[in-house]
Amino acid sequence: MSITLIKSILTTVALALALLQGLEMAQLKGYLHLLPVEKRRLRDMHRAGGVTALFLLALIAVLCIVSRGFSFASLRVTLHAILGAVVILVLVVKALITNRFRQYLRFNNGLGALAGLLVLGIFLLSALWYFIKGY
Repeated sequence: MSITLIKSILTTVALALALLQGLEMAQLKGYLHLLPVEKRRLRDMHRAGGVTALFLLALIAVLCIVSRGFSFASLRVTLHAILGAVVILVLVVKALITNRFRQYLRFNNGLGALAGLLVLGIFLLSALWYFIKGY
């Protein structure tokens, strides 16, 4: 199994986790009712999912840098690198707001949505590209 396949699978897992995070937050806000789970438990699940997503994306970033190094050979690769750095930054800022700067909590929904869209962009530029092209 190649390192590129492993990164693509992990990126697909990250996308699924981002979707789950969005659904959890939608239920917390009262927009959806998918799971018969109390709010406190759902909030704890969302927090654990966020920590998992941050570590998973950091692992993928390390694998990318170690296996490929820094390369801006094409627009796709450049966008991939930029989106990867930005999504990790957004998740770190979101975690800091949640844990230290609670007066800015009003920005967390937007940051979460942005993180999800960035993960989708990374998936489209990397994992989906690999699954379609096969390299």
